[in-house]
Amino acid sequence: MRNPRLAVLLTCAALTGCLDSPAWDSFPKPGSSATEAESSTTSTGEWPPLTTDSGGILTTTIDPTPTTSTGESTDTAAPLGPSIVGHVLGPDPLDVAGPIAVSIATEHADGVRMQVDDEAPLELAANAADAFAGEILMVSALSNGTHAVTFTAWRDELESEPLTVPFEVALPAMGSEQLWESGPLIGTGTIAALAVAPTGEVVEFGTFFPMLNQPRCYLRRRDLAGAWSEDDFFIVLDGTNCSAIDMKVTAAGEIFTLVARTDNADTRWTLNKQASWGAEIENIGLGALDEDAHALALHPDMVAVCGARPQPTLDLDAFAAIFRPNAPGMVKAFDYDKLKHKFSDIARDCVFMGDRLALVGETSGPHDPDNIKRKRLFVLELAANTLEPKWEVATVGSGMHSGATAVVEDDDGRLFLAGFSCGEPCEEKGALWMHSQGTGLWWPKPLALGVRTRDVAWHPAGYAVVVGSLQDAPLSTVFWAQAWIPGTDQPLWTAEHSDAPAFQVAVAAAVGVYGQVFAGGVGALGYPAIAYIAG
Repeated sequence: MRNPRLAVLLTCAALTGCLDSPAWDSFPKPGSSATEAESSTTSTGEWPPLTTDSGGILTTTIDPTPTTSTGESTDTAAPLGPSIVGHVLGPDPLDVAGPIAVSIATEHADGVRMQVDDEAPLELAANAADAFAGEILMVSALSNGTHAVTFTAWRDELESEPLTVPFEVALPAMGSEQLWESGPLIGTGTIAALAVAPTGEVVEFGTFFPMLNQPRCYLRRRDLAGAWSEDDFFIVLDGTNCSAIDMKVTAAGEIFTLVARTDNADTRWTLNKQASWGAEIENIGLGALDEDAHALALHPDMVAVCGARPQPTLDLDAFAAIFRPNAPGMVKAFDYDKLKHKFSDIARDCVFMGDRLALVGETSGPHDPDNIKRKRLFVLELAANTLEPKWEVATVGSGMHSGATAVVEDDDGRLFLAGFSCGEPCEEKGALWMHSQGTGLWWPKPLALGVRTRDVAWHPAGYAVVVGSLQDAPLSTVFWAQAWIPGTDQPLWTAEHSDAPAFQVAVAAAVGVYGQVFAGGVGALGYPAIAYIAG
């Protein structure tokens, strides 16, 4: 099984396209120093010691030509083997979230393999003749310490002597707050959803109140330092009463927003799309009257909306609406007990698992022989093409009452659920579950008293980040985030923020490609709040 704390990225098409990669015009020539371009050395085939300059870039150079005699020979020279003649690696140490750029210079080589610690070797990308580059990605302080990367140049069946380079990782402590922003910059409001754009920027989607009792939806993007300008703020459906529900950003930079909009006293959910930041808004889908949408799910070929739909029998059915490019949407409702209509089913979140769509939430009704109405967590799996349902409802072992508020898929294709459980009388408190194909629900993990969960995101280091609130007084809650490795007894880390005794809630979570954790919601005095947290 791969080490979930470490990943290697080899995606640079050209050296100048790598983040923080050194330029080739300063790359040492064979036999020269990285800091003294005109000096030269000779070698008898021994490797010179590694050196590091004050900028944290580790370099070394090799003269590939050993000392030779002046005698003449009539023997035919053997083909020269591949060799590594220089490298650049940095930053070293890695003390902020980001990549470690790697550049390798070779002679007589067709490629270069890179192996970090005991991970499987990977090929660097060729940028030019005898030039190869890539990135090492350490995504968590779990990887703090000394590591080693080994490079081997190759051509056909020939290989160079391996070059092993040590480097240090010294990332901030997990759960430490790197940024907090909550104030009257745009007025009162709440962040409803967060996503990371393919460019690395953090995109937030929320509701604010530029005028009393007139909600508006907005998009705001920030860089990795949290900075933003007027060009980074965009009002969605300007002039329309609008409340943000959810948002997703595709690998191509398309932005899908799910909103509740009110026109002529008629409130319905709508699904909107922007091809890029600031582009014209397209309407993709429109909900039925009194239908409540709660979440979006993204697939490379489609997008889904999930929620609850009222029925003539006065119960609620979970629904899914799936939209594909250049095709009408496909909408279907699902009743846990479709014959008796004694249960109300609400889908709170959904996620694609390959071509299957999983909805999670709670179904309320007489689950037990005493015919008392209780809430129970459900996982509803749908085949994306046919929407054929497969229900699983939690047993009393997960609590007399239970429900799911958020779901995410982990690296192994399992579902990580955040929600609530309680006894009777019911005082809801946060809880976690895992769901696996063939196994069903397992690891019912109760959280601390006073915790309410709102969202969950998966971290590339192999754990889930759950966000919500922690009640610290009768009329006060704390902005709260916690990390969990599935199956463990204790959280990996916890982050909390409180500016004043007031209701402060983390509503949305996202994780960046470099392991940064982003949490958004509402802070003290009712202003939108965002936190950057070290992962």
